[in-house]
Amino acid sequence: MKHTVTRARRKFKGSTTVIREDLTLFNAKLLEDVARRDEVKSAWSGESRIIAILHSGRKIKVDVGSDLNSPLRSA
Repeated sequence: MKHTVTRARRKFKGSTTVIREDLTLFNAKLLEDVARRDEVKSAWSGESRIIAILHSGRKIKVDVGSDLNSPLRSA
């Protein structure tokens, strides 16, 4: 059921309706911090992973070990 709902959220893209998965407090803060970075075009979570698209077009996965004080790089 959870996967069905999170996959259906694509239908709301571009609208004011947002469906987000239930993240731990740590991951929610990490997602917020990543999304606010200047080099990040968009960021989201999926299956408890945080993914970001950089303005350069590169897609990266962000995890606990990522150093947010340095430039983000693709893995």
